[in-house]
Amino acid sequence: QWVELYNKGDTDVDLAGWIFDFSGKVKIMPANIGSIKTHSFIVFVKDIAAFDDVYGDGSGEWGDADGEDIDVRFSSDFRFTFSKTQDYIKIQNADRTYTDYIQYVDDWGADGSGSSLEKRNAAIADAGDLYSDGANWGPSVPASAYGTPGKQNSIMPKAFDAYITADDIL
Repeated sequence: QWVELYNKGDTDVDLAGWIFDFSGKVKIMPANIGSIKTHSFIVFVKDIAAFDDVYGDGSGEWGDADGEDIDVRFSSDFRFTFSKTQDYIKIQNADRTYTDYIQYVDDWGADGSGSSLEKRNAAIADAGDLYSDGANWGPSVPASAYGTPGKQNSIMPKAFDAYITADDIL
């Protein structure tokens, strides 16, 4: 299991003092945790060996075909386990001015079938209720890929290669 965060802002975000609450298991990030670089991902991993088996090549470094590294963090005291039926994640920044809370249920799709739960549109904030948040979350595709750590979510809208208007067809 893993949790991915994306910094969509134009400045790095220092994670020191942030509070992560995974289903009642609370972890305050230590001073040396580092930052999420601007327009970058960070992945928190429960079991580094299991993560490497699925996403790595045994080198201890992860990246994509373009040579872009994925920032993966592991700490033996940063343990979390998510239920395959329903659970929640709550994240607060160090000065408690920002909170994100997501509660999910297995109807959303990440139910142990191999897919990961992904956000469809990162620009839409989580409301903290099952109805409205459920429309913006879904299973990764294909399920056999086990998600996209460190990359754009597989179910996010893609930019179009071509744009055709009705005038172009007439």
